[in-house]
Amino acid sequence: MEIKDLLITLLLIFFIANAIFWGIYSHETHCDLVSYINKMVGSTMKCPSHKLHLLWGFVCYSISVYIAQTIN
Repeated sequence: MEIKDLLITLLLIFFIANAIFWGIYSHETHCDLVSYINKMVGSTMKCPSHKLHLLWGFVCYSISVYIAQTIN
């Protein structure tokens, strides 16, 4: 397996995992993650609406489909 193929596979795994997390998990789980990240970096960002999380899940899914279909 070439380095290029490995990087593409890792990129696909990243976007598919994000699509599953943001598209399927509950809003409470998303907000828990945002809260955890806030504690790590010392931020005070509020949890966005669930619609934004679903939109981001769809975007990640679309990117993963695009990559899988266009890269040989």
